[in-house]
Amino acid sequence: MWGALAQVLFFALLFFGGLAFLAFVVTSLVIPDWRANASFEQTECTVLKKRLAERPGEEAPRYRPEVLIEYEVQGRRYELWTYDITGTFSSDHDREQAKLDDFTIGRKYPCWYDPLAPNRAVLKRGHAWYAWVLMLLPLAMIASGGSGLGYMWFTWGTSTERRAVLAQRAAHLEIFENEASETDQYPTIPRDADLSDSAGVQLAYRLPIRQSQAWMVAATFAVTMVVNSLVAVFAVLAARSHNAGQPDWFLTLFVIPWVAIGIATFVYFVRHVLIATGMGQTVLEISGHPLVPGRHYQAWLSQTGRLKVYRLEWSLVCEEAATYRQGTNTRTTTKQVCRIELLVREDFEIRRGHPLAELREFTVPFDVMHSFQSRHNAVRWKFVVHGKLQGWPDYVREFAVVMMPPRQESL
Repeated sequence: MWGALAQVLFFALLFFGGLAFLAFVVTSLVIPDWRANASFEQTECTVLKKRLAERPGEEAPRYRPEVLIEYEVQGRRYELWTYDITGTFSSDHDREQAKLDDFTIGRKYPCWYDPLAPNRAVLKRGHAWYAWVLMLLPLAMIASGGSGLGYMWFTWGTSTERRAVLAQRAAHLEIFENEASETDQYPTIPRDADLSDSAGVQLAYRLPIRQSQAWMVAATFAVTMVVNSLVAVFAVLAARSHNAGQPDWFLTLFVIPWVAIGIATFVYFVRHVLIATGMGQTVLEISGHPLVPGRHYQAWLSQTGRLKVYRLEWSLVCEEAATYRQGTNTRTTTKQVCRIELLVREDFEIRRGHPLAELREFTVPFDVMHSFQSRHNAVRWKFVVHGKLQGWPDYVREFAVVMMPPRQESL
C-alpha cells in the first residue's frame, strides 16, 4: 500500500509539476512572444540612453542590450528600458554589443507597444522559437504523470489475494535461472515470455489484455488537460482584449474552434472514464501456456462492473493475416480460420461486488496450425471476449496466446 501511495505521489508531482511548468512557459514566454508579434502596435520612439546589462552566470557573465526610449501614446509620454519581449541574456558579449551598437542616442526608431498596457514596448520583434520548443518538456511531464495516475487509478483495486499469490510465487523463483523459453527453439513462433510472466489466482497464468482501458483513459486525460489548459489561457487573453475595449479579433477567431476542440476532448475523456468504470476489468487466467495441440486446458474468466448483458461470447480464435502491396499502398487482410467456443450467455446482469466468474475446460484440436510470424504473413491465436450491453457500446477484449507445434506425446 505504501509503495502504491509513493507511486501515486510521484506521478501526481510529475503531472502537476508539468502543469505548473507549462503555465510558466506559456504565460512568461509563449504568450508575450506571440502578442509582441501579432498584437503590439507600432509607433516612433527616441533613444535616450543605452547600456549592456550584465548578469553573473555559472561559468561566465551573461549579457543583454538595454535601451532607454521615450514614446507617446494617446498624448501620454512613456519612458522605459527595453529591447525585446523575452528579456533573455546571452554569454556572447560581442554579439550583444553589436545589437546595442545599432542604436544611436538621440535618434528616432520604430518601436511597438502593448495596446492593453501602453507602458510596455519593444524595439525588436521576431519569434523566439525556443520558447515554443520548450513547451515539449512540460507536455512530456504531463503525459507521463497523467498516464501513470490513470494506470494507478485503474489498477488500484487489484485484490490482496492476487498480490499475495504474486509474492508467494516470487519467493520461489530461481534468481539465476537460465532456462531458455520453449519458443526460442522456433524462430518464426512469437515469444511467450511476456504472456506467461504474470501469476494467476485461480489458475497458473493471468494473460495480459491487448487493449487496456487504463492507458486509453490516461492518454485522453493527458490530452484533455493539455488542450484545455492552453485554450483557457488564450480565451482569457481574448476576453481581456474585449473588456479593455480593444478586441483582438484574430485571437478571438483563433480561439473559437479550439474551444470546441477542448469541449470535444473533455466529452471523449468522460466517455472513456464511464466505459472503464462501468464495464470494469476483464480478467482471464489459463492453466498452461504456451498451448499445444491435443492437450487439455482450463480457462477462467472474470468480468466486473455494473452491466446488463444481452449476450456474452467467449472463444479461442485463430486468424491468418497477410500483408501485401497494392500499387503504392500496403494492405493487410485478416481471416478467421478456427474458433473454439467456450461460453455463450444471454440476458443476465453483473452487479458491483458480484462479478461474473466462469471456469471452462477445453481441448485444442490436433490439426490446428501453430502460431507463426514472418514479414508478410502471420497466424495468431487469442482469446476473445465479446459483450453486447444495455446502455453501453459493444466491447471486445482480446488476450493473445501462443500455439506450439504438436508434440510426439500428443499424437
